[in-house]
Amino acid sequence: MYYCWDNKGVYRYESFWSITHKFSALNACQATEIASNFIGKRKLANLWDDTTVIKKPWLDHEKIKSALHLREGLLEEAFLVNFLFEDEINWFTCQTLRFCPICISKGFHSVVHQMVFFKQCPFHRIDLKETCPHCHQPISMHFNQRDFKNPYSCSQCHHRFFHPSCAEIWIPGGSFYRSFDEIAGLLKRRKA
Repeated sequence: MYYCWDNKGVYRYESFWSITHKFSALNACQATEIASNFIGKRKLANLWDDTTVIKKPWLDHEKIKSALHLREGLLEEAFLVNFLFEDEINWFTCQTLRFCPICISKGFHSVVHQMVFFKQCPFHRIDLKETCPHCHQPISMHFNQRDFKNPYSCSQCHHRFFHPSCAEIWIPGGSFYRSFDEIAGLLKRRKA
């Protein structure tokens, strides 16, 4: 199967939610198509209640890395389990989408944004949002058809945060990565 995809458009610390929404936007595909191509068939039965950014047991990592040609380490950095202990995830993360309005407008969402002890985006230094700016409802992060109908959109009112067809090409630079590297380094050392 052939996809419209450029692996240079996936960045360090980008959440799996963001990666799958980016893929969906570029290929006009839905959750079931993503699931059938990237998730082991045995695991599909339990998929629909799982949360994309928080948990990852249902993923076929090798299939995803191969299909999307992801650079080493990118998929690992897309999940909170690489920064927090399993039993801390429910305590220290937001279960609905938490985002930087500037990052998401450029087609980027980080797992770091989900951690409740960070009130601001490490790079843009603006407050993280927990609800849609249009309808003021929390935004689901579940891997289901409704939430993939309009990628990078509110699952309630479908307000779009990112318009891939008219977006500038955004390539994070060194200062962007340094902002996230510092946080990731602290969290990883704590887990070691």
